[in-house]
Amino acid sequence: MLHSTQLTLSNLQTSHAKAYATLMPNKTLFYAQGGGLGHLQRAVACLAGLGLSAETCLLASASPYLSLVAQQYNLATLPIPLAFQHQRHAYQHWLATQILENQITTIYIDVFPCGIIGEWNEALFALLPANYSLKFYYIGRRLQWKSYQQWHNKAIFFENSYLFEPLETAHQHFLEQQSKQITYLAPSTFLSLSPIIEPPQQLLQLLEKEQPYWLFIHSEPLHELLALFQLAWQTYQNLTYKPLWLIVSQLNPTLLHETLQTLGGSYQIKYHLLNSLQPHFLFEKAEKIFSGCGFNTMYQTFAFADKHYFLPFPRRYDDQNWRAEQRKLGRSM
Repeated sequence: MLHSTQLTLSNLQTSHAKAYATLMPNKTLFYAQGGGLGHLQRAVACLAGLGLSAETCLLASASPYLSLVAQQYNLATLPIPLAFQHQRHAYQHWLATQILENQITTIYIDVFPCGIIGEWNEALFALLPANYSLKFYYIGRRLQWKSYQQWHNKAIFFENSYLFEPLETAHQHFLEQQSKQITYLAPSTFLSLSPIIEPPQQLLQLLEKEQPYWLFIHSEPLHELLALFQLAWQTYQNLTYKPLWLIVSQLNPTLLHETLQTLGGSYQIKYHLLNSLQPHFLFEKAEKIFSGCGFNTMYQTFAFADKHYFLPFPRRYDDQNWRAEQRKLGRSM
């Protein structure tokens, strides 16, 4: 029987901490597939919010930002080779080997319930010993199910599906069939639980000057960041004073500089590039905030909606247009 609950954060952390207290290191796999930074940031928040010890977990991803996140938060990782994105059979053999070598007994799957190319199916489990036991948990945000449904199967039954956003009907129905329990969680609360990273000293000195600034948050790609710059430039070029542009991005500094020179023309835009995993401490003092409509940023900026300017960017699976519409309607989603 499916149980649907909305637990308090403290109860949730306590129940998970007790369950994992006896595990040996690397018994839990947090599977955060996807090329962006958002999957990893959500994973870090979930490790804290669900009471999972970093000492007992491996964070698995093919994201190019995996090593950066691992270093910042002192996490053990399992880098997934990019070559597997078109080689599901080889990928499944590799996953089975990693599960056995690391003695994985519990797996948390982020966003894609059956894997990003349907790798979590019967063919993978057939590679494991018949008596090998795995428990699965799901971390869910809104997913464009029509784009993803080709990969869905019923090989996994989740002990609990933790949902941060309202899902499309077909996605919701699938999880109701494949989950023992569904738990609804507040994304803003969870995202605030990531361990605090001390801001760079250079940035702290910059903020102490009380110089007005506009904040841009977008890791990549360049053409999307340029669209945010162009949105800001419409207002910026007519101002009598010129706020500093604080740009939180992992883009190449040279490419970024060339882009801003082209945008500003004869006027040289004053900017500071910040490669930070925690831009939220900059929200309060920012005059304006510019971003896409990814999961993490939209929830972290909700309290600053009056000065948040956003553009939904096309994604194969993520529904940024839905988040943009919800924000325009004033909903906390």
